[in-house]
Amino acid sequence: YVLYTRILEFKHFHPERAERMAKDKTIIVREYSRFATPADEPYYPVNTPEDREQLLKYREKRNALPLTTFGGRLGSYKYFDMHMAIAAALTRYENLIKPYFQGQTDLNWGNGGK
Repeated sequence: YVLYTRILEFKHFHPERAERMAKDKTIIVREYSRFATPADEPYYPVNTPEDREQLLKYREKRNALPLTTFGGRLGSYKYFDMHMAIAAALTRYENLIKPYFQGQTDLNWGNGGK
């Protein structure tokens, strides 16, 4: 039984720096889960009417920003596991940005690239 949610070993974040790191030492961090309390600040929106209303306000502001697109957890205003956030970013690139650089479309993202 493991009490922590995940363990991070920082030397794996930047393998290109391995030659500068101590060979006989490392730094690890363990993350522990706990239930949220009413006093906690939510990190991600919960699918409540208030959050859906906030999302609509964000989309209105996004639509007013030409040549701007938002992605990932913040841009989608919902939680994604990291593999899903990366997949969404790659899809956004393939469908929106790459065609522009190939001369197939204008950068008219007026709706934030939905």
